[in-house]
Amino acid sequence: MKLNQLSLAVDDVPAAGDVLQRHFGLRPAGEGHKNFALLHDDDGMTLALMDAGAEPVSYPRTFHLGFVLASDDEVDDLHRRLEADGFEVGEPKRRHGAWSFGLEAPGGFRIAVRSRAGDGHD
Repeated sequence: MKLNQLSLAVDDVPAAGDVLQRHFGLRPAGEGHKNFALLHDDDGMTLALMDAGAEPVSYPRTFHLGFVLASDDEVDDLHRRLEADGFEVGEPKRRHGAWSFGLEAPGGFRIAVRSRAGDGHD
């Protein structure tokens, strides 16, 4: 069994969808709009972004979407691209054996990025 779909309530569907498409490789699954978007990845997982409406978006502090990249260099490259695009991203650090950083994504949720453990930058 595998996880096939995850739904997130966000406060800005277009902005959240844009960062996930431009920087994290998700693709639209159909026509999105300002209140709802379906995105999918290469493995067939679907991420539904839904407008939270009048409810403020409030996830627990430790909640995040996680992306694992093949190398520390890929983590550094994505970090540079996100910074160049105006995102405030934490500096990459070694955590639990993996090179990683995090950011507050548009829409009200966190994204964590890390390499596979033990790949350089020691």
